[in-house]
Amino acid sequence: MPMERGFTNRGFTLVELLVVIAISTVAGVVAFINIGSFRNDQDLQTGAQNLIGFIRTAQANASSNVKCGTEGGAAWFVEVVNSTTVDLKCQTSTQTLKINSLQQKPNIQISSISGSTSCFPTTIRFSSLSGNVNFETSAIGCFSSDMQSIPLTVQNTFQTGTNTKNVVINKGGSVYVQ
Repeated sequence: MPMERGFTNRGFTLVELLVVIAISTVAGVVAFINIGSFRNDQDLQTGAQNLIGFIRTAQANASSNVKCGTEGGAAWFVEVVNSTTVDLKCQTSTQTLKINSLQQKPNIQISSISGSTSCFPTTIRFSSLSGNVNFETSAIGCFSSDMQSIPLTVQNTFQTGTNTKNVVINKGGSVYVQ
């Protein structure tokens, strides 16, 4: 209904403003929760890809016969020491050198090798020129001689639910995330 002087009531009631504020608050909370979950998923994916990159570096060095220190004819391998330590190493007839260590975020760990938590340490050794893979461990019952691949289970310890990815290494040399 028009007021004096031709003015009309234009504006929002207090109830309408409160409804808009409540909807905006709920949408903000949902977005905040999803961003945290997205970050955890990205950490896990990045951790698995970093491990693959590390393994492929050893494989490429073995395939192209990269020198270890000053000596040629080196064997290149990745040693999964424990759930948080992965080392890139090379070995010649006279020495074994640690070239690099994989630094993951604190919440990213290798929770199992070939389905077992007791297979640490494990060595993934690459043949010179062919890049084929041999799996070695001092733990008993982790690998059989006819195993064609091993999965390394990468886990995000901050996340619940589906919080693992398997990095699979085949004896033929392929490495992928499953």
